[in-house]
Amino acid sequence: MKNKKVDMALANLDEAYITQSCDFDGVKTQFKKSKTKKIKIASAFCACLVICASAFAAFALFKDGDKPSDVPQTENGVYNIALFEGTITEGVDSFGDDEIHSVGLYVDGNAYYKQVGIQSLTEYALPAQVDEADLEEIGKVKELTEENGWDETLFDVSAKEPNLKGATAYYYKSEESKAVIVALKDGKCSFFLLSNLCNRQSEAYFKDYFELFGVKGAEDISEIIVYEWVGEYDESNTAIIKEKSVTDGENIKALYGVLVGKDSAEDIGKSSNYGYSCAFTIKLKNGKLLDNGGHKFAYSPYHGTGGVDYKGAITAEENAVIKEAFGVE
Repeated sequence: MKNKKVDMALANLDEAYITQSCDFDGVKTQFKKSKTKKIKIASAFCACLVICASAFAAFALFKDGDKPSDVPQTENGVYNIALFEGTITEGVDSFGDDEIHSVGLYVDGNAYYKQVGIQSLTEYALPAQVDEADLEEIGKVKELTEENGWDETLFDVSAKEPNLKGATAYYYKSEESKAVIVALKDGKCSFFLLSNLCNRQSEAYFKDYFELFGVKGAEDISEIIVYEWVGEYDESNTAIIKEKSVTDGENIKALYGVLVGKDSAEDIGKSSNYGYSCAFTIKLKNGKLLDNGGHKFAYSPYHGTGGVDYKGAITAEENAVIKEAFGVE
C-alpha cells in the first residue's frame, strides 16, 4: 500500500541491489533505470532509515564481470584488481545466485571501507591496476569473530570476512587522502573505498568524513546530485524520484557549511524516524563520488524543523538553507 511518509534510501545504482554498512541486517530494494529515477518503496524501510541510528546491512549484487577471481601479480610490482569473495554461511545467509556478501574493512575502529566492484572502478575514479610503489602499509587484517566480540575497536584494521584475514592493508597514496585502501593477499588485490564512519553519534561526523576524503572546503566539491520524491506514484505503486544537479558555488558552499557546522538543534544525536523525501550525493572535483556507501545521504525537509543523515535534527534556519540550495519547495 502507499506510504505517504516515504522512508527510503533513494539509492541509484543501475538495476542493482544494495544495503551496506557497519553491522546490522537490512532490506533490499530494486531500482529501475529510466530518465526519471524510480524506486520501489518497501515498508520495511520505515524502520531502517533512522538518523544517527543502526548501521545498515552487508550484501551487494555484482554486475557481469564483477565476480571475484584469482589474478596473478603482473611484472614489476604491478597488480591487477581481483576481488575478495564474500563468505556465505549455509543456513544463515540467503542470497540469489548472482549475489554475494559485500566485503569490507574497519580501520581504527571507526572508518568502514567497502570493496569496490570491478565495474565500479571508473565510477569512483580508480584504476584497474595498482603499483606497489603507491602503497603505504597500515597493517595485517585481523578477523572479527564471536570470540573477540566482533569489536573492531580492538584492532588497527579488521574485517568480518574470513577471506580477508591475514591480508595486508595499505593506504593508496595516489589519492593524497585516506579515502581509499588496498588489500593484498595470495594474488588478490582490491580497492576499498570509505563508506561511512561507525561513530554515528559524533557531532563532527561530516567534518571527519570530508577530511578522510581530503576535502578541505566547499571549493573541493564540483556537484551535489539531489534526488527528490515529489509525492507521486506510477501505476505499479512505485514512487517517482526526480533527479537534479546543483553546481552553483554559493549553494554548494551553503550546504557544506550546514554539514560541517556545529550541531545546534535540541534533539541532535537522538534516534528519530524521519519521513525522508530527499537524498543527495556529493561529487568532488577529483572525480570521487561520496554516496554514503551506495545509500546516498538522506534529507528530510518537512519533518519538524528538518533532518539530515548523521546530523539528526537541524534547525529551521539550516533547513531553509538546504531547501534553497536544493531547490526544494
